[in-house]
Amino acid sequence: MEKRVIIVDTSNEIAGDSDIPHPGIGRARRMQVSQTDLQHQVMIEAVENHMPQVIIIDEIGTELEALAARTIAEKGVQLVGTTHGNCLENIIKNPPLTDLIGGIQN
Repeated sequence: MEKRVIIVDTSNEIAGDSDIPHPGIGRARRMQVSQTDLQHQVMIEAVENHMPQVIIIDEIGTELEALAARTIAEKGVQLVGTTHGNCLENIIKNPPLTDLIGGIQN
């Protein structure tokens, strides 16, 4: 059974830098982000308009993007995302992103 997959491709690193997506993404649909500060809106739009079972998000880096990712996951959509860091500690020490790994408790 194939799943409905949406790729939110901020810097064209996942599906290629062309109007035609790279064949490596198969039947997944790509949504390009025209302005990086609008990525969180494109993430929510992808779920509301395309009803994916899986969403792949390139470069989650802001608090709004992390909140959108959490909202998407709470709707039951499987989420795969990337973020920048050299190790897990970089994400743990980045307050907007700690939610992506379940948060931290003192």
